[in-house]
Amino acid sequence: MYEYYGSTETGVNTFITPQEMRQRPSSVGKAFADNELKIYDAMGNEMPDGERGILYMHNALLMEGYYKNEEATVETYRGKYMTVGDVAIRDNEGYIYIVDRVKDMIIRGGVNIYPAEVEEVLTTMPGIADAAVVGKPDQEFGETVAAFVVRDKESEISESDIQAYCAERMQNHKIPETILFTGEIPRTPTGKILKKDLREILRKASG
Repeated sequence: MYEYYGSTETGVNTFITPQEMRQRPSSVGKAFADNELKIYDAMGNEMPDGERGILYMHNALLMEGYYKNEEATVETYRGKYMTVGDVAIRDNEGYIYIVDRVKDMIIRGGVNIYPAEVEEVLTTMPGIADAAVVGKPDQEFGETVAAFVVRDKESEISESDIQAYCAERMQNHKIPETILFTGEIPRTPTGKILKKDLREILRKASG
């Protein structure tokens, strides 16, 4: 079975064969046909291979814009390239990996934090079965990092244990300042984390 990555707005953008999927199970493949793919940071700087950024594409099938929504169109385009809001990494062989969504990005004091980066660290910690990260509104910084954590059955790890573990593996501004222990991370049938549900739970918990 062959797999594609694309959208209604951009058509088919990447393609991966079954053999490539076995070698790179988390990749969506390389640029398909006449697609030109770029990965930019939030300031419009092109990112080197191995670095996270916003995935943009250009091909002959790109839509011209959103109907009667010029603001959304402007936000979507960077020159001739268009994005649907996915955060990606390209390896040194040109394979693309979708790792996050721009709408889920946390902006703490003007610094961008990708939740998936923090989630990757949390889920490597012994005693944690699952984890998800969202932004928590904050008067001083705009947002801070909040983590929902599912502990293993026998685990007694604490909030301070988790923060200490993170402090050894990431920059200080990425360390979760709020940690909520939960029995389950809400997900779609395909396994995607329901960040909207988590933000609502966090809002209610914060009063």
